[in-house]
Amino acid sequence: MTDKLIHQFLTLLLLGTISIMLLAVFCCDNVSPTHMRNSSKYNRNQTTHRKEVSIVESQVYIKSEGSYLPKEEDLQTVDLAFRNKNVTKLVPISVTHFTRDQNRTSPLDQVEESSITSCSPKKNIVLLKTHKTGSSTLQNILYRFGDSHDLNFALPLARNNYFCFNENFSRTCVAPLPRGYQYNVLANHARWVNSEFHAVMPSDTTYITVLRHPSTQYESLYNYYNWKDVFRVTFQDFVKNPLAYYLRNKEVTHSRFHHSLRNPSLYDLGLTTPLQGLKEDDIYEKVKSLDEEFHLVLIMEYIEESIILLKDLMCWSWDDVLYFQTNSRATNEVQGMTEEVIQRLIKWNEGDWILYRHFNETLWTKVEHYGKERMKEDIATLRRKINEKTTKCIAGTKHVTELKQITINRFQLTPAGSKSSECQRMVRPALTYLYELNSKMSTL
Repeated sequence: MTDKLIHQFLTLLLLGTISIMLLAVFCCDNVSPTHMRNSSKYNRNQTTHRKEVSIVESQVYIKSEGSYLPKEEDLQTVDLAFRNKNVTKLVPISVTHFTRDQNRTSPLDQVEESSITSCSPKKNIVLLKTHKTGSSTLQNILYRFGDSHDLNFALPLARNNYFCFNENFSRTCVAPLPRGYQYNVLANHARWVNSEFHAVMPSDTTYITVLRHPSTQYESLYNYYNWKDVFRVTFQDFVKNPLAYYLRNKEVTHSRFHHSLRNPSLYDLGLTTPLQGLKEDDIYEKVKSLDEEFHLVLIMEYIEESIILLKDLMCWSWDDVLYFQTNSRATNEVQGMTEEVIQRLIKWNEGDWILYRHFNETLWTKVEHYGKERMKEDIATLRRKINEKTTKCIAGTKHVTELKQITINRFQLTPAGSKSSECQRMVRPALTYLYELNSKMSTL
């Protein structure tokens, strides 16, 4: 009898132990990452948990709301360093060939939280200013932001609009600041050298640039730099056989305009086109590296969408990104182009076309994930605010001649605008503003 009771007791004990173990396993399986990390950093409302993971053209997009952390299988071959990030919006990061510079904050690190309370304006930014792409408008935005927030500017040592006279950028071409100060904004013409920029700017700097369709960009360059006198042929005739005129005037490649004669945007971004042209593999390799090095590439033809993405990336206010289009040519200076001319210019600037096409697609991928309806609403807001600012500030325009042959539009202020420092900054010519910033930095 005693043996029987002992056997029953042991059986019950064993069953009880198994039940407790099963209960523990069940509970652990239902513990969320939030409960596992009981800290204010991860203390989010569990009812908002949602995630999306998709791969588009070798880019992985991870959207996480709440405390969801992407699983390893979601991340594919993404660097292990990103596996503990709590990303709250769609973020593009390369799936293949992804490498991370440990000395630099990546675009993923700099993504702002969707919550307004956790979003703070970023103050360190570089605009790689490209030629005849509308970059002066962006430069004015950055100048105004840095000026109004008393930030420190990295300015050309030569006190003109070019770092290193438009050769490879070097830290030695930057006007020094007193000991203990750091640069916040760089927005003058420079030729991209990744390592040199990172030697000058803080590690959390945001890098942006702007591109324009190669055909209209080249037409603007041809007229702005008066290449009709250089090549001794009109723009329309040059386009018929650009290589012949280019080779006939080899000395031009050593002139101050050599940066713009072929694939000008790629030149600004660090890739020189030899006389025989670029190899396709070199172009694609360069585009791939630029995709990893820049946080945002704006597109001139879609400047409104670009500006809104910039505002979102930098967590800036509407007033920070309002703009008037600066340095626009008078209408009678702009030459119309046929489809044949456009295609010839694309062929002549094939590298820039590949570059433009890639980042145009990238821009629209970002717009897609920003939200089409949200973008539509924000564009309406941007236009309304620009119209309000125009009514307050702008009385009209006048024609001003630059480089002795190009006529551009300059804004005239209203009486109210003349009394507004904001209006004055928005219409200030780039070189005038640069001189003022040089004076301001010299007082540090």
